Amino acid sequence: MTSLPGDGSQRPANGKGCRFAPRCIHAGEICRTETPPDIRLDAKHRAECHYAGQFAHEPRRESVR
Repeated sequence: MTSLPGDGSQRPANGKGCRFAPRCIHAGEICRTETPPDIRLDAKHRAECHYAGQFAHEPRRESVR
């Protein structure tokens, strides 16, 4: 999974969904309606993404929240 350019620090105005959805080419409807889980990919990498397991190499799908 690659990093997205720009600032992703703000949640959507409605308080739901992924803050990266407006600029992510992989964003689906779930990305606009549900906040993604915080997934630990390995010892040094995490992702907040509904699709993290589809893009990461052999992800560990344990939530860190």
